[in-house]
Amino acid sequence: MRSRIRYIKGFTLLEILAGISIIAILAAILFPSLKSIRERTRRSECAANLRQISLGLFAYANDHDNKLPPAITGGWAGGSQQGNMWGYQIWSYIHDGGAAFLYPDNSLTFGTPTYAVCLKNVFRCPATRIKAINAPNAIQPSPTRYSYGLNCSPAGSVWSAVGQPLSLLAVDKPSQTAMVMESSFPVLDSDAYFNYWGMIPHAKGCNTLFYDGHIEHVDFENIPTSSSNTFWSGR
Repeated sequence: MRSRIRYIKGFTLLEILAGISIIAILAAILFPSLKSIRERTRRSECAANLRQISLGLFAYANDHDNKLPPAITGGWAGGSQQGNMWGYQIWSYIHDGGAAFLYPDNSLTFGTPTYAVCLKNVFRCPATRIKAINAPNAIQPSPTRYSYGLNCSPAGSVWSAVGQPLSLLAVDKPSQTAMVMESSFPVLDSDAYFNYWGMIPHAKGCNTLFYDGHIEHVDFENIPTSSSNTFWSGR
């Protein structure tokens, strides 16, 4: 009696190549979409950070004669000197339980390299963690790697106003005036943004918190360059 041998038909080389080609085409179609979704997610998370920051700034101002904290008091560095930055001044208004700011467990920056022990907080943009994309013509992003800078222009230039409290009453047009923008250092005016620390980590633009509390994504080409523009000066 003859045994019957069954032959299982496999894939031909042509079929395998066709399958690989289809997978490659699908990947080419889907990859940009997935990348775009990731970028939108980071941009949304950054906007959520700015909402929390706005609540902290306005709560601080409510307790301090309608004045925001100085952008920096004392040293201009990261690390343990972060206690001199405006973010430290509003820390307890944002994070539950009034926990004291404790470096390096808590950090306003990503540091160089990233502080591995730092807990997540609203002062660190997710896009900045991946890559701090500086604005065109700005120098290399600050190695301290902040994500957000406070606009000092309503009180004067960043070099003269950096240690002064910022009065909300100095801003005549709050819906048109930037309060916090994406920056690798915590102080800003037009000069500092365009020539030093400004960043465009979200689709060649940055999220901006305005003095009336609303948040917009602003394309780089739409950010005014003149320091006297209402966007910077508040008037």
